[in-house]
Amino acid sequence: MSNIGRRVFVRRLALAGVHGSLGMAMLPASYGSDGPGMVIEVEGAGAISVHGDMGRDVWVEYADSEAAAAVIRERLNRAGHRVAGSKAAAAVVYLVEGGYEAVRPATGRSAKISAGVYLERPESFTTRTGRGASAVVSANPVAALIGTIISNLGDRTGARDSMNQATTGDPDGKCLAKCDGWKYAQRAALMVTRREGDSVVCVRASASMVEEELAPKLMLERCAVQLRLSTGLPIAATGAMGAVADVRQ
Repeated sequence: MSNIGRRVFVRRLALAGVHGSLGMAMLPASYGSDGPGMVIEVEGAGAISVHGDMGRDVWVEYADSEAAAAVIRERLNRAGHRVAGSKAAAAVVYLVEGGYEAVRPATGRSAKISAGVYLERPESFTTRTGRGASAVVSANPVAALIGTIISNLGDRTGARDSMNQATTGDPDGKCLAKCDGWKYAQRAALMVTRREGDSVVCVRASASMVEEELAPKLMLERCAVQLRLSTGLPIAATGAMGAVADVRQ
């Protein structure tokens, strides 16, 4: 387990918020923090309990991943739930959606991916350079112009990132001083929405932290675990890649 994983813990407490002030029942929330490590929170207006829908025709969708949705429907079926043949035939419809994003303040490098895409194709996760056009001042204007053109070309094509990755292990190069802004501010979130006629209830789990290592898999898994505990929906986390791959085949 990584150092990030070892630093994570979760404790239970009640979350008061805007929904409570509107007279809406607030879901008891999970909230964890250990200083600079990960913070995990679960909140929602009202509560969702899949077990309460036992005996009713249900359907599950997962944004950007029909394979993940099929895994959840199969798990519900094995648990004794009545899974409808289609969304139109269901009395209750569940939608799972979410994503992960990160930014490195010092350089503007960023990353963003939906949970469904990451679940099915984690290899598609990449960061993007935050560099804009370079402005170079030099005593030799010709040399400065050529250097600027090469620099900008490297930013657009990714050549500079590749060279930095090869030489320093990081596409932005190596930080030598004042490196607090070199850490990535990261956030992941998953939300379950339950629809029954005109009734809509949402529960969201989110995780946030500031770390040098990008951790989409860990953070999305933590969100999935918390939603499973809060709603009973057997959400396919990133650790279920084997099951998702089996469905795709």
